[in-house]
Order: sequence, then structure tokens, then C-alpha cells
Amino acid sequence: MQLERAPGKVRPTTERVRQGLFSSLGEAVDGRPFVDLYAGSGAVGIEALSRGASRCLFVERAAECVRVIKENLARTQLAARAQVWRRDVGRAIEDVVDWLADEPGILFADPPYGDRHAQQVWSALLSLASERLASGTLLVLEHSVREDLYGLPKPSWQRRVGETCLSRWETRPDV
Repeated sequence: MQLERAPGKVRPTTERVRQGLFSSLGEAVDGRPFVDLYAGSGAVGIEALSRGASRCLFVERAAECVRVIKENLARTQLAARAQVWRRDVGRAIEDVVDWLADEPGILFADPPYGDRHAQQVWSALLSLASERLASGTLLVLEHSVREDLYGLPKPSWQRRVGETCLSRWETRPDV
């Protein structure tokens, strides 16, 4: 089924990158909550739902993108397992952490490449993750291979797909 694309200058996560993401996650998606930050058209979160995610939260600031996400959820008949928030991701982080409700999940973010504010948001999320997210929660950031992740902890896993890089961190139990 063809999903409606996000309007304007939104750079979509390509099918090839989505394949790399979900092949790396494998069975980890099944039965877990999934968060799609900077959701655009919602294609990544919708794929997570189609691969067995228990529920999905889409966070997107642009009103037109939120409309597209809702339309794509209706087309795919997955709206019952989804929530769509029209909010700035940076201002939603605390609520996103609460939404996971101490359940290990997967957080995916595809912010605009080169957005310094987005890197600050991701840094704050990684800090909160170690304190408040359940052990085994996966956090995946899509970014340009030319982007410097200076100041962020070293990812536990990375994969390059063309000019795109997927970086992943995992919360661990306190020892």
C-alpha cells in the first residue's frame, strides 16, 4: 500500500534505510511500544506497527504532516494502536518518557539533518533514558554520515546506508 508522503521540504526516511533499521532490530519490534520522533509521514512508525509493535506514538510539529500521519494510519487500518501528538519534540521528551510507562520500547528519531537543536534534544533524551527508561529500551537516531555526534555517548551499534547513518543506544540495568 502506498502511503501519502509528507508535504514540503520534509526529507523522508528512504525504503532502503527503513529496511536497514528493521533488519537490525529484528524480533525486538514485536510486542514493544515504538516512538517515531520527527515523524514526517509516519512511515517508520507505521512499519513498526505492521511488524508487531504493540502501540506507536508519533510526534510531529507540522500540522500538515500530522494530517498525513492520521490519513496514513486510517489507510493502513492501524489507527487503533497509535497516538499522534502535534508537538515540538524537544518539549515532548518528558511526556514521551512517561508514555513508555516503564516498558522497554524503541525510540526512533529522524530529525532534520544538521539541526543543532535536534542534537541537543537527543542528548537530553539519552540522559533521561539512562535514568528513567526501562532496561533494554533501544534508541535509534537517523543522521547524515557527515554529522558529528560530538558530545553524545558512543553508540552501541551503527550502520551506514549510503549517505545516511543509523546510530543505536540501549539502556542497561544499573549494576
